[in-house]
Amino acid sequence: MESSSCRSVHLPLELLSEVLTRLPVKSLLRFKCVSKFWVDLINTPYFISSHLHNYSKRRRRINIIQLRLQRRYNNDGCFRTLHLDSAGNQYTAEARNLTVPLYDPGDENHYVFVAGTGTCNGLLCLWLPEEPLVFWNPSTHQYRHGPILECSTNCGFGYDQNSQDYKFATMIYTIPIKFRYTCKMYSLKSGSWCYQHVFDSDSIPVGTAFVCNGAVYWAFTKGVPFEYSYRDSWRLDCLDNSLCGLFRVGEQFDVWMRKNDDWSKLFSINQSVNACSGTMSVKLLAYAEDGRKVLISKSWALHWYDIQEKTLHKIDVVHAADSTKLSESLVPL
Repeated sequence: MESSSCRSVHLPLELLSEVLTRLPVKSLLRFKCVSKFWVDLINTPYFISSHLHNYSKRRRRINIIQLRLQRRYNNDGCFRTLHLDSAGNQYTAEARNLTVPLYDPGDENHYVFVAGTGTCNGLLCLWLPEEPLVFWNPSTHQYRHGPILECSTNCGFGYDQNSQDYKFATMIYTIPIKFRYTCKMYSLKSGSWCYQHVFDSDSIPVGTAFVCNGAVYWAFTKGVPFEYSYRDSWRLDCLDNSLCGLFRVGEQFDVWMRKNDDWSKLFSINQSVNACSGTMSVKLLAYAEDGRKVLISKSWALHWYDIQEKTLHKIDVVHAADSTKLSESLVPL
């Protein structure tokens, strides 16, 4: 008689899928070697979507990807990842270099830009002068090329829930008598430009585009719903999937959040926190688990900012770098 300890355990498909969607991408990629059934299961759109939702709910750590803005890295050390405890009590972190299989290692031009701001469901959009756009999933090491852009400003990359498609948007403007804008949208599903709209406006764009909750936002000089003058430094940001505005006012920075077509002030960052003159040196990354601290990037260095105590704690990471929050995902390219 077969020993009970040797009996194989068969889990219901629903339970098996529920367990697997809570595992890291690295483990799931290894599990594809188990059987063709597991390959088919992990590759289904439903599983990929469930994994993106379930795994992101694990608040025990925050994943950060960093871009070191230096030339001639030969692709090694240009991008790196690090993980932080979401409790907000971790003040040291070790970064791991990523090999980026995107361009010729012999090419001297490795000054890579992130088009738009942030990432979308684990995908990054990269731009290099006179090269095609690159859409890259660092978790699965997959990438694909897009169109060639003349410049990387006023661009955004996000997910369109209605069409279930990842799209890249860009806005180009010329100056005849007043500003004429051409807004274009590129679809990853079709691999082509899918939308174009031309309009005139007297407003002037400020900074680059920003993607939040699948929508691309552009900031203009007119219609800002705050009592702040244009001379004050300000820009858009995103925190916990909510659109935010970061404004410098006198000796502090005010952080506002947009909800239900209305704006409310969240908190202020004292001027002593930021030695630089503009809001572009400050980036909001994530709340701590208890909501009392915010992870920010200030002049390329990572800090925990205590909202109640108004104190800043620097996270010790070797070499400063531009940081963006990154989700692990199985989203294919």
